[in-house]
Amino acid sequence: MRIFTKYVPKHARKKLGNAMKRILPVILSLALLTGVVTPVLAAGTPSEKEEVIYINLSAGGSVKDIYAVNIFGTGDITDYGDYSSGEILNTEDKISQSGDMITFSTSADRVYYKGKMTTTVMPWNISIQYFIDGTEYSADEVAGKSGKLEIKFKITKNETCAGTFFDEYALQASFTLDTKKCRNITAVDATLANVGGKKQVSYTMLPGEGIDTSITADVTDFEMAAVSINGIPLSMNIEVDDEELMSQVTDLLDAIAELDDGAGDLKSGVSSLQDAGQNALQSGVNDLMDGAAKLHDGAAGLEEGGEAMQDGTKELKNGAANLNDGVKSLHDGIALIQSGLTELNRKSSDLTNGSAEVKKALAAIQKELSAGSASTEQIEALVSGSSQIQVGLDSLSEGVTALQNNVSFAAYKAAMNQNGLNIEDLQTANSQTITAVTEQISTLHDQIAYLEQIGGDATQIAQLKASAEQLQGIVTLLQGNSAAINGMDAYLSQIREGIGEIASGVSDLKTNYAVLDAGINELAAQVRSLLVNMAELKTAIDTLVAEYEALDAGLNEYTGGVAEIVAGYSEIVTGTSALLTGSNELKTGTAELYSKTGQLLNGIVEFYSGTGTLKDGTGELADGVAQLIDGIKELYDGATELKDGTAEMHSETDGMDDEISDKIDEMLESITGGSGEVASFVSEKNTNVESVQFVIQTEAIEIDEVEMVAVVEEERLTFWQKILRLFGLY
Repeated sequence: MRIFTKYVPKHARKKLGNAMKRILPVILSLALLTGVVTPVLAAGTPSEKEEVIYINLSAGGSVKDIYAVNIFGTGDITDYGDYSSGEILNTEDKISQSGDMITFSTSADRVYYKGKMTTTVMPWNISIQYFIDGTEYSADEVAGKSGKLEIKFKITKNETCAGTFFDEYALQASFTLDTKKCRNITAVDATLANVGGKKQVSYTMLPGEGIDTSITADVTDFEMAAVSINGIPLSMNIEVDDEELMSQVTDLLDAIAELDDGAGDLKSGVSSLQDAGQNALQSGVNDLMDGAAKLHDGAAGLEEGGEAMQDGTKELKNGAANLNDGVKSLHDGIALIQSGLTELNRKSSDLTNGSAEVKKALAAIQKELSAGSASTEQIEALVSGSSQIQVGLDSLSEGVTALQNNVSFAAYKAAMNQNGLNIEDLQTANSQTITAVTEQISTLHDQIAYLEQIGGDATQIAQLKASAEQLQGIVTLLQGNSAAINGMDAYLSQIREGIGEIASGVSDLKTNYAVLDAGINELAAQVRSLLVNMAELKTAIDTLVAEYEALDAGLNEYTGGVAEIVAGYSEIVTGTSALLTGSNELKTGTAELYSKTGQLLNGIVEFYSGTGTLKDGTGELADGVAQLIDGIKELYDGATELKDGTAEMHSETDGMDDEISDKIDEMLESITGGSGEVASFVSEKNTNVESVQFVIQTEAIEIDEVEMVAVVEEERLTFWQKILRLFGLY
């Protein structure tokens, strides 16, 4: 080893100083990989191995070169890859390369073979743009700038890259900003952590998802460490009983269809009641009112005739002294009575016909009311269908809650453990390493203080300070990794919150439907009440029909009596002729007639009063029928609105089972990753690959300065120095 001094740029010095910071993810990845023993295989058969793919990017995100570190066990090794160069990093074993086949033998328990790939195509397109005060600058131009910084960070799928890495690998990207140079840092959808004097901005991208975001800050003399991006396969075994959930959704849809059918049956039944019963009921009541009015009018004429007859007989009695005038007056009175009786007899048929129509109308009402009880089963079907919907909504809510309970940070830790990365062990290793390195830093500071106190060699002091700074960088990066792991916990909590919003929406649907269910039950209660009232009306109509038989018989007897009066009144006419010959007989007869006509008039008045009561009763019946018809119409309108609502619900939920199934599949696919099968990134001929990981790093953005520094040149590189050289750091 020899030491020499020369001028070198500051960024080269920082590369050497930050080497361990930038390569730490590599060290951790290699440290966590378990040992394997490779069995003896046939010639040309690819050996079992693990791949760690190192990708160097420019500060803007373009690919500079790609290296593959292949990790094998002991024995004869066969591997495939299109490499421009290759070497074994930790042994002196020699390799043989024939086309894309590499072979060698090793006795080491674990051997690391590095190959520089000829391709520069990776599964992701990465773009990092830099803006100061709205103006875009390249990575070289933005170094040392001051102002309002915006970093636009975008990752999309590279369609030209073969394989399913984009759809099966999760990415974790970390930006580290110096808080002495960057203030007011904001980053949407990122996890921000304080790591010493740095602010670490971390993003997590699930399989199949890219990112398009930005970071803003107020910067002075802007510089930024390299951006680190790690890619690992993600496979979270979350079991969801989607079959049971979809069965509940199907039951819900079936209940909605039954509700729609029940509403249609109810509407049809009410329509039949409205069309048949309403018309017949209204027609019968109208006929009854017409007959009662005619009867009342005829009784009025009869009353007038009776009063005239009484007046005439009174004049006959009092005017016996004037025989000629009395006979003439009697003759006129008898003629008036004859006319009234004839009119009464003529209208008797109207009375009997009207009574018959009333009987017919009452019979029709009685028949329609008897048919009204069939709607009770329809109401109960409606209430039952609504209850089934409520049960379906409860089941749907329980299914969404079960899905929410299956997404957690514990599941994430289990998935990482399946991929060979124990989160708890990693956190413990980080903590132990931080403690150990911090103790080394403290020891170095003590040595520096002692040398400065005794006036020691300045070069030796500078070297010790550089070592202390490098070790502090390791502590900073380890703290950043711990913060990134904690960020995954926060990210999965956000996913649980999203599922919680779905659960809240289902809860709101349950609450809103409970209101509709209560309305349906209230409507059912009102309809049941209406049916009870209709039953009471039916009882009253049955009584009226029975009692009306007696009234109708009495009316027929009365009209028969009127006919007999008309037929027998000719005797009165004969009597008046005899009266012309004998006033004494006329006086006696008129006295008796006057007495009888008084009794007859009293009977006519009572009959007239009864017809008025009948007329008023038919009016009240008409009002009641009108209210009943209005109630039937309101019931029909309500049934129509219910049918329209259930039809709309049926239409809107048609196909909902397919939509929910697709949404569940989409959600599970986004958080469970791919099939779990491992494919080689290097060559499809490597069919015995245990794991593939990606370590992606950009160039740092640094201000280029020239200083005099001491550089140690080693004649022979160690294993870790060879790893550092993958990123151009040594």
